[in-house]
Amino acid sequence: GDADRLVYFQVSPEGHLILFDGDRIAALFCRVIMQLLREAVKDPKGTGEEIELVGVVQTAYANGGSSAYLHSLPGVTVACAKTGVKSLHHKALEFSIGVYFEANGHGTVLYKRSNLETWLKNGGISLESPESKRLFAFLDIFNESTGDAIADLLAVEAALRFLEMNADDWMGLFSELEVAQMKVACPREILNLLKPQPEHEKWLEEPKELQEKVYEAQKAVAEEFGLKETECRAFLRPSGTEDVCRVYAEAPSVSEEEGTQAKAALALAEKLKKAIEEFVASHAKRN
Repeated sequence: GDADRLVYFQVSPEGHLILFDGDRIAALFCRVIMQLLREAVKDPKGTGEEIELVGVVQTAYANGGSSAYLHSLPGVTVACAKTGVKSLHHKALEFSIGVYFEANGHGTVLYKRSNLETWLKNGGISLESPESKRLFAFLDIFNESTGDAIADLLAVEAALRFLEMNADDWMGLFSELEVAQMKVACPREILNLLKPQPEHEKWLEEPKELQEKVYEAQKAVAEEFGLKETECRAFLRPSGTEDVCRVYAEAPSVSEEEGTQAKAALALAEKLKKAIEEFVASHAKRN
């Protein structure tokens, strides 16, 4: 390979693999950048709410747990773009400091030095202060041409050292939601009917009857597992390379009385698989 993406992992005491994917890397970078900005303006313990410089770009495939954490960070704007690094990169350019990573660890951090320098000067902050130099030194680690896992590796190590965090601290930033993904075989003429929302692909604009099935499935699973409807999320996306419709479903883990986990996300994905199959069958009858 060409070292274009990065993920971390560790093994738990029970022997389970624990993965630190692109969602966790993006969360770490947002955390450290906001801390560096607060220190640059001599307000290290402030909320940073007034610092409106940082944007993080995710796709619809980003885990809802990471999205909730990023939304909770004062001063960080969370945006969503359609799948693909090209779309993420383009959206990240809208921010003075733009962070983006796909779950597979492919991503980077972009920044506009002139914007940042102007912001610091307007706040009466010297560009030669140790805090300002530290901020720029960290941001200069990144290769703005995405696909440099070596640069990202150095930035992760620097972030953990600066924040005095270990792997457990990093993992503790947020809890992931349970996820289920499926592929449902579909004829190409059916896939051509599916029109995801063009900017972020979180729902189908067409056919509306199939998107309505998504909403119905989310509501049904929420009721079945005692969850809020907003805690269940799913979307359908036609593949451009295979004759399949991709199903993504997520929901919180729910513990049953006997101590096993009720797979709410899997139940949601199964309902959508059935909805797609019924849609394909009904379309075949009409034609």
